[in-house]
Amino acid sequence: MSVLTVTDVPDEIVAELRRRAFEHGVSVEDEVRRVLEEQTAHSNRANAEDFKAHLLSLADTVEDFEIPPRSKEPGRTIKF
Repeated sequence: MSVLTVTDVPDEIVAELRRRAFEHGVSVEDEVRRVLEEQTAHSNRANAEDFKAHLLSLADTVEDFEIPPRSKEPGRTIKF
């Protein structure tokens, strides 16, 4: 696992992390890990949802097209 050192964290944020850690019955270090994991997962979900919404919004703007059938002829041979 990696080690992450963060400097110049405002006192108000440290106090909030301590309060949350106490509330959850864990160390501040564990609370910071939990917050980082939660926010990283949330960010990935949010990005995926935004992308999905974007794709769905295109449904009414793009004309449907038919995919032509595949050729019955064999593909070309490639020599290595």
